[in-house]
Amino acid sequence: MNCEEKISKCEEIKSDPYIIINDSSGGKSEFRLENSKRIKVRIIRVDNCVIKDDTTRCDYVIEIPIIKVVLFVELKGNKVEYGIKQLENTINHICFKYGSDLRKIAYLVATKVKIPASKRDNYKQKFRKEYNCLLIIRKDVKEDIEKILEQRLKSKRS
Repeated sequence: MNCEEKISKCEEIKSDPYIIINDSSGGKSEFRLENSKRIKVRIIRVDNCVIKDDTTRCDYVIEIPIIKVVLFVELKGNKVEYGIKQLENTINHICFKYGSDLRKIAYLVATKVKIPASKRDNYKQKFRKEYNCLLIIRKDVKEDIEKILEQRLKSKRS
C-alpha cells in the first residue's frame, strides 16, 4: 500500500470551530486548534495507523492546505526528548515529506516539560536548520488557525 492509500485510511477531515486532539493512550496532554472560519483541516493519525511498525513516530499530522501549513503533533507525558525523536522521525518519513512551500510547525505537548532551556533552544535550532520547521514545546497548546496564517504572511514578507 502506498503512502496516500495509508493516509486515506487514517485521516479525518474537519471544519469544526474548535478541534481538540487528545492523547489516545489515555494521557492528559491535549492539542486545541481554534478554527473560527471553519477551514477544512485534514487530521492524520500517524501512530499505529499510517506507521504501524516499530518506528518511533508522532501522534498526528494536521494539514491545513488553504494556508499551506502542516502541523506535527506529539502528545506526551514527561519524556520530552523521546517526543522530539518521534517528531523528527515523522518529519523524515517518506509519507510526510512536504515541499518547501509549506510552513512546518512541530508541537510537543507535554504534561511536564523538564528540559533545560539551553537544550530546548538547541532542539529548536536543529529543527529550524535541518527540517525548516518551527519547534514548539509546551504544556498547553491552544492554537488559532488565523494566527498561524498571520505569522505565515509576516514570515513571507521578511
